[in-house]
Amino acid sequence: GSQINSQMGCFTSNSGSCSEISVGCRSMRICGLGVALAVGADGLLFAQLAWPRHPPECSVAPLQRYQVRYRFAASDMAWQVLPSTDLPNNDVLTAQSQVRGLVLGSQYEFSVRLRNISGRWSAWCPPTAPLLLDLDVPAPARSLENGGLSVVSESNHAVKLTWWPFVIPSRDGKASLPPIVVSSASGSSHSSLPAEYQITVTSDEGNIVAVVQQQAHAFHEELGDDDDMECTWLQTSVPMEPHRSCNFEVRARLRFTDWGPAVASRMPPRLLPIAAGAPLV
Repeated sequence: GSQINSQMGCFTSNSGSCSEISVGCRSMRICGLGVALAVGADGLLFAQLAWPRHPPECSVAPLQRYQVRYRFAASDMAWQVLPSTDLPNNDVLTAQSQVRGLVLGSQYEFSVRLRNISGRWSAWCPPTAPLLLDLDVPAPARSLENGGLSVVSESNHAVKLTWWPFVIPSRDGKASLPPIVVSSASGSSHSSLPAEYQITVTSDEGNIVAVVQQQAHAFHEELGDDDDMECTWLQTSVPMEPHRSCNFEVRARLRFTDWGPAVASRMPPRLLPIAAGAPLV
């Protein structure tokens, strides 16, 4: 009992064993039980836990299994205890665990305990910092005029809209919050999250002419600066009636958020038709 509890020292202070964790494309230094807000390749949020695989001191009875529990932060509600799981192989420096199926918009805290090969469990480690399972809605890029939106005539019967990917703003007080990591699909940017865009075309009278939806990506300010972002403009084609004045609006959302603010542009009728490829706005 006392021996395995001493092995938990790496969870209770920052002076114990430390290791690097890589989730998606980000790396964090972990000195104890760490938690991060993770975004999966499917766009869903979950909690990513990590801690040093090995205790700061050698033990006669090696560690074999772990168990995770969680509850709503700052509450007296009972802990939800997950089934115990084998620890990774001894050559792994950092143990990791994912907790999914959490309630969006809620705050959680997490704790871990360890079991050695003799079957003795440690005490539960102190809970993590609260983790808020939420992100802000995507908004047009502030660094570009009108969000970079432009409208180009492709023919007498279609226009092409081009815009810069929307941006999810940094969280207030981010330095004291659990970090954000992205479990990206192969080939996606370090700082991009899957998003859905909606292009709405309306007449001057306010009638909806067309609605087009498109899956693409949005950037998060906390995951990289402009130099880290792939220079990939988004675009779509929309059928149009010749010489018709229309307004164009683009907005975006993550899989779990409402629609964010829109960026708008207008195509005056006097500019239709014009040579294909000439910028209108």
